[in-house]
Amino acid sequence: MGLVVSAHLPAPSSPAAQEQDAIALFEQGVELFNARKFREARDVFRRVFELDPNPFVIFNIGRCYEELGELEEAVRYYDRSLKLEGLPEAAKIEAVSRIEQLAPRIEAIKTRRKAVAEAALRVDRSFYVAQTDARNKAEMITSPPPPVDPPGRTALTWIGVGTSSVGLIALGAGLLVDLNIGDKLDEQDALIASYQTLGQEAIAQRDPDKAAAAIAQANEVNALADEIEDDQLAASLLFGAGGLLVVGGLVMILIDTPDDAAPAEPNTSLQLIPAPGGVGVVATW
Repeated sequence: MGLVVSAHLPAPSSPAAQEQDAIALFEQGVELFNARKFREARDVFRRVFELDPNPFVIFNIGRCYEELGELEEAVRYYDRSLKLEGLPEAAKIEAVSRIEQLAPRIEAIKTRRKAVAEAALRVDRSFYVAQTDARNKAEMITSPPPPVDPPGRTALTWIGVGTSSVGLIALGAGLLVDLNIGDKLDEQDALIASYQTLGQEAIAQRDPDKAAAAIAQANEVNALADEIEDDQLAASLLFGAGGLLVVGGLVMILIDTPDDAAPAEPNTSLQLIPAPGGVGVVATW
């Protein structure tokens, strides 16, 4: 599973009983990790570190965080294990390799969070403006009579519907691109593991063919990283543009809401006018 396991936990300054407790807890943490109980294993390794602070335990806490999907915490613990004395060279190489593998995935997650947060902020602001305008308009109308023939909507409504539809399509396209980024990140992880293995074998066996294959895979990793970066930019643009189009369309629809009809003038009247020999009455309907 990729844990760093020591034959014993060195604790030269600890009492014998405390050292035995640390070893027993360490073995318990390894068993929990192998049983895929990563959260429980993490807690046990933390207790081990309190008894015997050494880089083996810190590295294993990072492995638990990685399996739990908390990648930023995992990288933080890997980096911390590298700064402590006593971590073997092989374990240092493993820690550096895992940091390199997780870095692009963490960056992609941050980019996606930022794009979604910006789109949500734009929607919230536009919704607040639209609601405020509607409330102010309602307060200005004191006693509107029902219109005889309510006016219909103009072409602005249909333009707003079309704009919102295009925005939804853009958001859907951005989501597809974002899902594709995840697949490419998995592919990149597999390539990194492969070329690192080939490179180590090429050095150990002095095999030029494996060395060439490792270099070719490293170039593929770089090309894939460029594609991932382009896809992240495209997803951000699609999310941003889609959010703006949806909000703009909704605003146009709200603006085009039919106004209440003007109050009708009284359609009857009765007047008294002077006439020869008396008073005349004139009425209109």
